[in-house]
Formats: sequence, C-alpha cells, structure tokens
Amino acid sequence: MSAVNVIRKSDSVHLICDGQVYTRTGAPAFQMTKILEFPNLNAAIAMRGNILLLSTVLLVVMGAGASFDEVRRKLPDALRKAFEEAKGECEKHSDAPVEIELAMGGFRNDGSSDSFLIHSHQVHSAGSPWKVIDTPIATAPGTPEIIQEFQSKSPDAMNPEAFDPVRHGLILLEAQRARESRIGAFAQLTSVHRDRIETRILRRWN
Repeated sequence: MSAVNVIRKSDSVHLICDGQVYTRTGAPAFQMTKILEFPNLNAAIAMRGNILLLSTVLLVVMGAGASFDEVRRKLPDALRKAFEEAKGECEKHSDAPVEIELAMGGFRNDGSSDSFLIHSHQVHSAGSPWKVIDTPIATAPGTPEIIQEFQSKSPDAMNPEAFDPVRHGLILLEAQRARESRIGAFAQLTSVHRDRIETRILRRWN
C-alpha cells in the first residue's frame, strides 16, 4: 500500500508520498506520482487505494467547486456518489480491494492552511467513511512501530511547525518503507504555499 503523509504548518502544507504501484500479489507494476496539484484551488491531493479510481477522484475534485472551501464542503458527498457508480466497473477489471483514502491540503478562502482526509471505508480510529477528517498530521501507513521509529530519530518533529519536510519527510518515508514492502520507486514532496505549489523528488530507490 502507498505511503501518504500530510504535514500542515501555518504557512504551508506538505504531502510526502512514494511513487511505486504494485499488483495485489506485491509485484511492482509501474511508477507514478500519487500527488495531483490544483493551482486554481491552491491545493494538492494524494490518494491511497485502487489505482482504477484515480480518474474518478480527479474528475470529482475538479468538478466539486471553484475554491478550496467549496471543494472541502462538497467533496464527501460528490466523491461517495462517484465511488458508488464506479465501484462495480472497477471490480470487473481489478482483483484489488476497491477502496480509496484521499488526503487534501491547501489554503482556505481566508488564507489559513488546511488539510483533511476522506476515506471510503473505516480506517482504524481515523473517523467514519465519507466524512471530512481534519488533521494537521496524517501518516499512512502509521503503525505504532513506524511512529515509534520516527519519533526516536526525530523527537521534535511531531510538532508540525518543527517538521522539516525534506529531512523529516525522508526519515518518515524510510521508517514506513522498512516495515511495508509495498513502498518504493521514489520519494516525492509537494509543498503548497499561499502563492505557489512546489514539487520535488527527494530520493530514488530504484
């Protein structure tokens, strides 16, 4: 399963992901970005789940509104309806679970930074399906072992304002990769600022 991490600071929001897509059996399929930018919304999204749903998610976000606030408000219902319509067709062409976990980060109309999650299924204690889950820090996978290793190497970084997206982002991804075989290809950081969106590759694993 993909690594998707979101760090919300007062002046920026950072999405940190890997770039490998795997088959259900764990074999590498292909490499791709898992972060999509929306400059018109001053936002970016990242997705975990069935890759066949990516185009559905993209179209829903583009059609949900003309501002971050409008998309945030309309996205849960719009995404749920589109998911239910697309799920049957996806199941015909994929033996992988047809589920999605979406993270979105950016800036609201009042200029404040924001980030949230939406899941199609119950994810541990993260919240109910199809609800906006506000979160300044989101790590997936985020098992206790991964968090413990990250904290041991970066004890100050659990405070979002102290989190260095390059240095701490790589430490977090390496901790996730060490315990989850389906994380690989490259480490990507996308940073949303009030006046721009920046993307870079932090590391290539293969």
